[in-house]
Amino acid sequence: MKPVTNYYPETKLWKSPYSTLRNLPETALSQPAGQDPALKNPQKDQVELAEPTSASLETKTQKLLDQLVKNFPGLSFEIVPDSEFLNLKDKAASLGHGKHLLLSESFLERMGSSEKDFETCRTILLSSVLLLSENHVSGVFLGEKQAVSWNIKDKEEPQDTKKETLAQMLESLKEAKDSKFKISTNVSYETGELYRKLARAGNKPLVQTVMSEAYQQIAALRLVSCLGDDKERAKAQKAIRSLQKLTLRSRQKIRHLDQETLLKLKKKRAIKRQEEAKARELQKELKKKQSRRLRRDRRIMEEGEAADREIRRLKAYLSQTGNTQLLSAALNGMIPAGDLSGQDTSSVSADQIEISQPTAF
Repeated sequence: MKPVTNYYPETKLWKSPYSTLRNLPETALSQPAGQDPALKNPQKDQVELAEPTSASLETKTQKLLDQLVKNFPGLSFEIVPDSEFLNLKDKAASLGHGKHLLLSESFLERMGSSEKDFETCRTILLSSVLLLSENHVSGVFLGEKQAVSWNIKDKEEPQDTKKETLAQMLESLKEAKDSKFKISTNVSYETGELYRKLARAGNKPLVQTVMSEAYQQIAALRLVSCLGDDKERAKAQKAIRSLQKLTLRSRQKIRHLDQETLLKLKKKRAIKRQEEAKARELQKELKKKQSRRLRRDRRIMEEGEAADREIRRLKAYLSQTGNTQLLSAALNGMIPAGDLSGQDTSSVSADQIEISQPTAF
């Protein structure tokens, strides 16, 4: 087993306590002097995510590993030989419960071979970290050109079919700047405008447009959640939860609109067949559904206003708080990414390990 801290010993990034995120560009918000950052221009929050272009690939790789280990202390990072893939179930069982990311030697070699391969490997690496930190999988193995994830089967709990896959997470991150993590990625932490758009949407295509915007914003926020400082991560995680709730409301609204469309078709057929009584009954039912939808739209508007108030309060709180002080309280009880408190310590057998289909990259 090789710890990630020893992979690039010549860089000596792990030798000094000051050679961590402190050496990376600080996250910055573009605010005029003297202006409260929690209240001014909330739609133009700006986060610096890029490495200096002059850095060598090995240095950039080591710094990225350093940053991820610091930001996600509950995740276990391990460099392993490529041969571990052949006995991945046994390896995963030996690791037990928790969140594990296995980096193969060939993966790291590819990451340091060219700028194009560095960006490709960086994308899958961030996708894997986010997949683990959001509790979609128990572990990920990154090979030279493919990745697989695994979960631990629990007989007492039904499998969560809504968990995101590695391929879906990878596609999500690719949507953020076409998989290029450029400097000055503009993100908005306030989600109220999308809630208002959803409430005003009167047909299925408009709702789907709102969902598309929400997914794009989630993709950008995930980068901040992975690479930003503690304060930016807190705001990004808050906004992501709000947007995930928005996508749920969008799916519900599409279902209700489909029901209304079906009633309209039934009413049209009833009129064509001269079934007046049935047509009147269908019209009454349609009006009831439309009235309920309008009430739900008003609640969606209220939820958006509440979400904006919460993020403004969080910004104001964080502006007066150190990066490490009471962030969990600011996250309203959310467990920080990678926190292993309360982790199951029971043993795991190879029969309990479920390996996913490989994802090529």
